Amino acid sequence: MLNLKYVQIFFIIAYLLTQISCLEDRVESDNALVKMKDGRYKSPNGAFLIGFKKKVIPLEQKLPIANKEINVVSYTQYEPTSARPEMVSQVTYMNLLPGSIDELDENNLLNQIKVNTLSQLGDYKIYDEHPVTTNGFPGIYVDAESNMKYGTIRIALEIFLVEDRVYNLLIYAPNQLPTKKKKDFFNSFQLISQDIN
Repeated sequence: MLNLKYVQIFFIIAYLLTQISCLEDRVESDNALVKMKDGRYKSPNGAFLIGFKKKVIPLEQKLPIANKEINVVSYTQYEPTSARPEMVSQVTYMNLLPGSIDELDENNLLNQIKVNTLSQLGDYKIYDEHPVTTNGFPGIYVDAESNMKYGTIRIALEIFLVEDRVYNLLIYAPNQLPTKKKKDFFNSFQLISQDIN
């Protein structure tokens, strides 16, 4: 059974995913992306590389959970499309309380984050779901569809548990999500250090 503080974490992740796309004013921080020679961007504190088309300013929040502050950082890129909403690709990471992943069943944790993320995007239908890994760390891939106020969106999601950190990669677009865009986005993600604490 999940502890209440971890349930709160899941709902905070879901809440942030809905808020991130609404916030336009972003401030430079220690988590600012750095462009690498291969064209990808590096998140020094996030310990990853990602293939955004341009530099994205992070949205960073500290949230109080169980008398501690949890740091949540998101990077969101928008690409114009012929329909609304525009294509969105996003990387979010958060540090969980030390040892929290060890206390929980990994599959249950991945499933809870998946459900909360998709629920924030409207009524959804899952077409494909299977386990994935990055650098040997467990994760889940989800292909889904959702109805938003602008119409139907196609969603792809990858979530990874890395030590006491959760990485949430999300990409969606109206009507259909080009396979190449989806693959390029997910394949561009790379952990650059396993020592992320």
